[in-house]
Amino acid sequence: MRLGTTVVMVAAMLASPLAMAQRASLADRVAVLEQRAAGDQGATELVNQMTQLRTEVQALRGQIEELQQQLEQAKQGQRSQYLDLDGRLNRLEGGAPAAASSTSYPLPRPPCSRHRLHPPVRWHRRNRWAG
Repeated sequence: MRLGTTVVMVAAMLASPLAMAQRASLADRVAVLEQRAAGDQGATELVNQMTQLRTEVQALRGQIEELQQQLEQAKQGQRSQYLDLDGRLNRLEGGAPAAASSTSYPLPRPPCSRHRLHPPVRWHRRNRWAG
């Protein structure tokens, strides 16, 4: 019987350090897993930030496209108004009506002979030359 109790005692002593090592090993493994989870959480935050930034970039590109379209419409409206005013001035001066050109920007109108001889001093507020 003594031999049986001795074997049990030896087994208990050997099992105790083994159990402690397993517990320590388990704690280490849990710590490693927690660190990985924290790293994964940081990566998840980065992915979420990138998704949010991509959404913002798409919204900004849409705004840029709308503004470009508005700018183009404003340019066309300005060109139309310029050609209309130029045609009216030509008719008032007795010249031929202005023909629409194929250029995308209006060309400056050559001054009449009166302005070539005596250039205007300033542009009057009522759109008349003050000389």
